[in-house]
Amino acid sequence: GEGSSRWAHIQSLPKAYDIPVFWTDAQLEELKGSAWHELTMRYKAEMTTDWAVLNQIVASSADPKFLERHGITLSEYMWAYATFKSRAAEVTMNGKKAKLMAYRFDMFNHSDEILPGSSHDFDDARQSLVVTATRDYRKNEQAFISYGTAGNGSLLLGGGFVLEKNRFDSVEVPLTALCDSR
Repeated sequence: GEGSSRWAHIQSLPKAYDIPVFWTDAQLEELKGSAWHELTMRYKAEMTTDWAVLNQIVASSADPKFLERHGITLSEYMWAYATFKSRAAEVTMNGKKAKLMAYRFDMFNHSDEILPGSSHDFDDARQSLVVTATRDYRKNEQAFISYGTAGNGSLLLGGGFVLEKNRFDSVEVPLTALCDSR
């Protein structure tokens, strides 16, 4: 609620996402035959399964009406899932890989010109996510970070965008070879 220390952050988040898990069947046809279509379908199934498990856990808890009382539906769960997938920073915290969300961090856009791993990290001493400018910026110029070595399929699936020229873009070509055991 409004008294939460996270209220301003939550209010600043998009109300909806234009990413494949929310697309219509007709829109998903555009991805048919690609690994990204299969991954989208897997994510959709994962969200539905996770939602069912969450409902079972809550139903057997001390507060079985929690989701209902707070108006939390599958739709809201999918929004939260998409929010985390598209806005979490991958960092190393106390020597372990972690994902975290930080207020305003998601305002930085991605550039594949930035060396992956050079634009942000977690500072264990300060217990803070720190963004580092990888070059000098002029006043009012947009600053960028690196989302890593993501190709356009990953960017579309997680963030709803692609880069016109993406140096990390690739196409998988599955090859099958016959083997002779002689």
